[in-house]
Amino acid sequence: MLKLSKRRARGDFPSINKIKFYSSEEVTSCGKLIVIPSIDPLFTRTLDVLEVIEGRNARFDCKVSGTPSPKVTWSHFGRIDRKMTHSHYTFVYDDNECSLVVLNACPEDSGVYTCTARNLAGSVSCKAELTIHEGKR
Repeated sequence: MLKLSKRRARGDFPSINKIKFYSSEEVTSCGKLIVIPSIDPLFTRTLDVLEVIEGRNARFDCKVSGTPSPKVTWSHFGRIDRKMTHSHYTFVYDDNECSLVVLNACPEDSGVYTCTARNLAGSVSCKAELTIHEGKR
């Protein structure tokens, strides 16, 4: 038989557990529980629509918060594209700020880009369109 008695409270509190086994011996332990709440990801700055001239760089910037820190992924036309790991794209992550840079943008880079932030508490996405204008010849 195993009996546990605990003091219930919110947040950071000491607990005392008494464990009784089939013998008459009682074991007592003390500890400290620190509760770190999980907070859903939230975009505090979302992506802006971009228009660039062919051959220039296009940079999407956003800012996300959450606990634990969200993991950020990027997709093009709703799917994570294997091309996005190519050197044509640069990803910048600095604390809560996230950026995707499309280097030397070409017409095939046009379309909707999605930034998704995920953690244990949930996920959130924001989208923006990139338009590439033909440069002067």
